[in-house]
Amino acid sequence: MIRDIIKLRTGEIEGAKGLRSQHIEILHSNHETEIPAYRRFDVNDLKELVLVVLNFSNQEYENYGIGLNEDEPFWLKVNASSKIYDEDFSELPVESVEVVKESTDAKTWTGKINIPAYGALIFTNS
Repeated sequence: MIRDIIKLRTGEIEGAKGLRSQHIEILHSNHETEIPAYRRFDVNDLKELVLVVLNFSNQEYENYGIGLNEDEPFWLKVNASSKIYDEDFSELPVESVEVVKESTDAKTWTGKINIPAYGALIFTNS
């Protein structure tokens, strides 16, 4: 898992230039569900946005809504709770973000995501 995250951050796996930038936009913060989500981006190149979703609780969530700024697609790059890293990890399927025109977090668009318990998900838009 760490190897995959390092490859994303260093650019060995393309599409995650936002991880190499200092710019962060908090998209979602829910103290009850213990789920924050934020977008990392390079202000000089908005083509490689990164969406990070964390779950600090022992509860899995299906079709959880995160407010998005626009109809921006995000594809899963790292699921830290995937069985490819450990057989004891979650069986909850995690796919790319499904974007729907629905208001969440005071934003017009909503990204629907399955989030494993104690999960860390990294998505990119390219």
